[in-house]
Amino acid sequence: VIEAMTEQSLFPAEVDATAQVLVTVFGLQQASVSLEIATMIRNYGIKTELWLDAESKMEKQLKYANQKTIPFVIIAGPN
Repeated sequence: VIEAMTEQSLFPAEVDATAQVLVTVFGLQQASVSLEIATMIRNYGIKTELWLDAESKMEKQLKYANQKTIPFVIIAGPN
């Protein structure tokens, strides 16, 4: 099946899915602000990830960005 799909060019082209920006979540109360920021950045065509776990420590979020080689991180804190 794989060989036939390859011959027929049925596999999608490889896409670079690496985000350029990670928007962190500084807590449950800041989650909506982080979502707004991520949406705004995406509207400019910039690949953006939004951290989904509002209870995660900032250290974990920053380590994730480093592991995924995401070059920019936005920390949207309460101040």
